[in-house]
Amino acid sequence: MASTNVFEELKVDIGNQTHNHRLLAAVNDAAMAVRNGWIFFVGMMAFFFIAVAGVTHQDLLLNSPVKLPLIQIDIELTRFFQFAPLAVVLFHFGILLQYIMLAGKTLALHEILKTEEEKTGNRTHPIRLEMSSYFFVQAMAGPARSPVLSIFLRAMTVLTLGLLPLTLLIYFQTTYLAFHDPVVTWAHRLYVLADLFVLLIIGVFTRFPNKLFRQAFSSYIRYHSSGIFLTLLISLAALFYSFCIATIPDSWLDRKMTALSRGTPLHVSVPYGTVGTMQNRHAFLPTAWLFEGRVSEMSGRASSWFSRNLIVTDVDLVPYVNAEREKANEVSLHLRGRDLRYANFSQSDMHRADFKEANLKQANLSQTNLSFARLRGARMYKVDLRNADLSHADLRWAKLKKSDLRQATLVRANLSSANLETVNLTDANLEGSKLQWANLLGANMEKVNLRKATISQANLQSVNLNGAEMQGADLFKANLNGAVLRNAHMQQAILLWARMVAADLRGAKLQGSDLRSTNMALSDLRGADLQGVDLVSATLKDADLRNVSVWQTNPTSDDMAQELRMQNIKLKNPEELGKKNEDYGLSRKKTPQEKRREANVKRLKKLQKLKKTTDWDETDEYSIWEGLMENKTGSSIGKYSLVLSDRLAEQGCRDRSRNAWMLASIIKRATDVYHSTRHSDNTSYFPPFNGNIERLYQKIADKRCQATKNLRGGLLVKLRIAVVQYRKKIRESKGQ
Repeated sequence: MASTNVFEELKVDIGNQTHNHRLLAAVNDAAMAVRNGWIFFVGMMAFFFIAVAGVTHQDLLLNSPVKLPLIQIDIELTRFFQFAPLAVVLFHFGILLQYIMLAGKTLALHEILKTEEEKTGNRTHPIRLEMSSYFFVQAMAGPARSPVLSIFLRAMTVLTLGLLPLTLLIYFQTTYLAFHDPVVTWAHRLYVLADLFVLLIIGVFTRFPNKLFRQAFSSYIRYHSSGIFLTLLISLAALFYSFCIATIPDSWLDRKMTALSRGTPLHVSVPYGTVGTMQNRHAFLPTAWLFEGRVSEMSGRASSWFSRNLIVTDVDLVPYVNAEREKANEVSLHLRGRDLRYANFSQSDMHRADFKEANLKQANLSQTNLSFARLRGARMYKVDLRNADLSHADLRWAKLKKSDLRQATLVRANLSSANLETVNLTDANLEGSKLQWANLLGANMEKVNLRKATISQANLQSVNLNGAEMQGADLFKANLNGAVLRNAHMQQAILLWARMVAADLRGAKLQGSDLRSTNMALSDLRGADLQGVDLVSATLKDADLRNVSVWQTNPTSDDMAQELRMQNIKLKNPEELGKKNEDYGLSRKKTPQEKRREANVKRLKKLQKLKKTTDWDETDEYSIWEGLMENKTGSSIGKYSLVLSDRLAEQGCRDRSRNAWMLASIIKRATDVYHSTRHSDNTSYFPPFNGNIERLYQKIADKRCQATKNLRGGLLVKLRIAVVQYRKKIRESKGQ
C-alpha cells in the first residue's frame, strides 16, 4: 500500500515537472517574440529621434521634406509630423499588448515555482535558471538576486516602454511648435494623452493580467501605491508640459496661462532674460524659460532650450536661379498664408518671397532683403523692418500698424491701401513709391524721402513730415490735417484738393507746387517759400503767412485776407527760382498722377519763358499781394490769437478718431516751445504758438469737447503745464 502511494506521488511530481517545463517553454517562446518586437520598437524610436533631430527652423520655414535616415526617403514635413507620432502610439500599443500576454504566462509560472519553493524550502527553483534572459521576464520571475540588479531590470522596462515613447511624442510636439500649426499641435497633445492612457491601462494589467480592470486597478493601488503615485506624477507633468507650457504664441491656452499667472512671479516679459522689450509681451514663466529666450545677434540662437518661434538669421534663403528667371521675377519662397508671428529673419535674403496674407506680427525683419517680395494683405503689426530692403515690394492692403521702418528702403514699393498707422518711417527712402489710399495716421516720417511718390487720397492726418524730401510728390486729395511739414522740401508737389487744416508748414519749400483748391485753414505757413505756387481757389482762412516768400504766385480769391496774418511778406525775385525747377514727375505712361505732374510742369515752364522776371511786378497778381500786405499792417494781434485758439479748439473737438489725433496735433503745436527754428543767438525765428494758450485749454478741457476723452500720453496735462508756465511769464513781465 505504501509503495502504491509513493508511486502515485512520483507520478504527480513527474507530471508537474512536465507541465512546468511546458510552461517554461511557452514563456521562453513568448519572450523571444516580445524581445524581437521590443528591439524593433526601440530601433523605430531611435530612427524617429534622429529624423526629428535633423529638422531645423530653416526646414520648418521652407516646409522642406524630412529625409528619413538610412533609407533616404523624403516625406512631406507636415505629413511626417502628423502621422509619425500616430505610428509610434500604435506600435507602442501593440508591443504593450504582447507584454500583457507575456506577463500572464510569466506570472503563472512564477506562482507555481513559488509554491514549490515553499514546499521544498529552496531559495531558487532550478527552472528559474532556465528562463529567458530577457529583462522583463527576469524582473518578474527570475531567480533571487541583488536588489540593485532587480532595480536595474525594472528601470529598463520603465525607461524603454514608458518614458522613451512619451519623450519621443513630446519631442515631436516641441520641434514642430515653431511651425505654428494648431491642428498638428493639438494632434500631438492627443497622441500624448492617448499614450498615457494606454500606459495606465496596460501597466495595471501587466501586474494583474487575470483580473477585471476594476479589481486589477484596486489591487495595483493597494500593493503598488508608490508605483501608481510615480506614474500619475509623470503623467501629470507630461500633460502639463504638452497643454500648458508648449503652447503656440497667442493661442487660447497661451493667453489663458499668461492671464492666470498675472500678478505673480510666474508672469514675466519676453524675450526672457531681457530687462525690457519694445514688444511689451508677457508669458508664463516655464514657457518663457524654455521657449522665449533672447536671440543672440552674434550666433543667431536663442538663449532658451527651445524656441516656439522661427529663428533663421543671416541666411541666404533664395535658391540660385538663372538670369531669365530672375528677370521674370518668379517667386523664390512660397510662404503664402503662413503663421510667422514673432519670427526672427534678420539679415537674411528673402527677395522675391511670397508672403501674401501671411501673419508676421512682431517679427524681426531688420536688415532683411525683401526686394520684389509679395506682401499683399500681410499682417505685419509691430514688425521690425529697420534698414530692410523693400524695393519694388508689393505691400498693397498690408497691415503695418506700429511697425518700425526706420532707414528702410522702399523705392518704387507699392503701398496702396496699406495700413501704416503710427509707423516709424524716419529716414526711410520711399522714392517713387505708391501710397494711394494708404492710412498713415499719426506716422512719424521725419526726414523721409518721398520724391516722386504717389500719395493721392491718402490719410496723413497728424503725420510728422519734418524735413521730408517730397519734391514732385502727388498728394492729390490727401488728408494732411494737423500734419507737421516743417522745413519739408515740397518743390513742384501736387496738392490739388488736399486738406491741410491746422497743418504746420513753417519753413516749407513749396516752390512751383500746385495748391489749387487746397484747404489750409488755420495752417502755419510762416517762413514758407511760395514762389511759383498756384493758390487759385485755395482756402487760407485764419492761416499765418508771415515772412513767406512770394514770386509769380497766383493768389486765391479776393477775400483770402480775412483774418490772416501777413506781415513781412517777401515780394522779391529769387534768382534761383528758374534754376531749381525740375521735372519731378514725367514718365512714359500717362497715368492720372503723371498727367497732374505734367500739367504742373508745363505751367512752370510758361513762367520760365518770361523774357524778364521783373514782368511779374506789373501783373494783377503782384498788385493783389501788395494790397494784402497794406491791409494787414495794422491787424489786431490779440483778436487773431483768440480767433485762432477758438477755431483750433473747435476743429480738434470734432475729432472722433480713437486716439483723437487731430486734437493731439493741435496740443503739440501749442506746447511746442523748444522745437522751433532758432538763430545762432538763441532767439526764436518762428514763435511757437500764435494763439491764446489759456483760451485753447479752456475750450479743450470743457466737458462738451468729447475728443478730450480719447487723448493719450498725458497731452492734456502737458497743455495745463504750458498754461501755468505762460501765466508765470506774464506775471514776471508785469513785475518788471
